Amino acid sequence: MRQAENIWKGPVSVSLRSGGSSTKAPRAGSHERLLDIIIRRYRRILLGRLYQVRDAKTGAPSLDLHATGRRPDFHPDVDVDMVVSARAATEHAPSRVRFRLANVSEDASDADVARVAEGALSLAKAMVQATCTRSELAATMAHLRAPARPRGPILRSRRHWRRARRVLARTWTNTLKSGYVSVVIAAAAILGSIMMPSGALEPTPTRPPHVPIGLVLAASTPDAPEMSIEVPKRPLKGQKTKDCDPDASERLINGACWVATDRQAPCGDKQYEHKGKCYRPAGM
Repeated sequence: MRQAENIWKGPVSVSLRSGGSSTKAPRAGSHERLLDIIIRRYRRILLGRLYQVRDAKTGAPSLDLHATGRRPDFHPDVDVDMVVSARAATEHAPSRVRFRLANVSEDASDADVARVAEGALSLAKAMVQATCTRSELAATMAHLRAPARPRGPILRSRRHWRRARRVLARTWTNTLKSGYVSVVIAAAAILGSIMMPSGALEPTPTRPPHVPIGLVLAASTPDAPEMSIEVPKRPLKGQKTKDCDPDASERLINGACWVATDRQAPCGDKQYEHKGKCYRPAGM
């Protein structure tokens, strides 16, 4: 019972009567009973370890006490199943309490059965008093009055659950790897159909002959275009950059001296154009 709560506990290999606590699974053919399903454990109980459990087969809710607390005077040595019922008074019958034995060990004597029944009823009263306090009454009654819920076979330990998860992970990985190529091909086909233009392809306009960066094409024919080179934004290597001489038709443009010529744009590939006029660098 030291394992985590809300799990299915496997069969024990040593009977509870002998005090064994091993949870090792028995060999094939063993008829030992499966332990019940633990719902929760009550804390600060002096009687022992007290649990809310459900029957492993029927799913019926009940309270389960491991008498390890302050009751050393009672240790049942025979198996006894009892049923206690109470009936309210009616018009035709008084109130009544019924007690009967549902199952008793065949080798148990009458004195042993009476002693175990008395001690079990005393402990049952203490269990009710400990679990039906003001803070625990609602939770205890919700558990005990809940309908039986049988459960099918489930994993019996975390080790089996981890093993199952690893198997599932490997299965999904292999599936994804085998279908990866098909997925890529399908995705490429879909993207191609989306990106493909619906109409006929328009003719690509013809580009003019290659022109170096900084050239401006003037009005010309495609066979022999006339061109002009714009005045660069920075001085040329060796070009005069200060003390421009106006008498020599020198003019300061973009931080350098340029000499104006009589030619109008287009200026060809020997001179530079600026605002429709042609210039050559000064000092070169």
